[in-house]
Amino acid sequence: MDRVVEALIASIAALESVLQQHQDDRSAGNALEEIAYHLGEMEPDERREFDAAIERVATRWEADDPDRGYGDWIRRLPGQLGLR
Repeated sequence: MDRVVEALIASIAALESVLQQHQDDRSAGNALEEIAYHLGEMEPDERREFDAAIERVATRWEADDPDRGYGDWIRRLPGQLGLR
């Protein structure tokens, strides 16, 4: 699950970067909405596993580069996607 979460994080970061550079890019916004929709369909057990993986990945990224703030950004993702 951690590798899936890391791939998801990389995808979200890339889409957010596109949106920052090209605010009128509907495809990036639509992709983020689609990701949020599918994540919102998780069953409670899947959600707990996802949340635990988010925390593990955030902790690992913080340890690798504590000054970049990646851990906080990762922990905020579920809320930004409307999952909290």
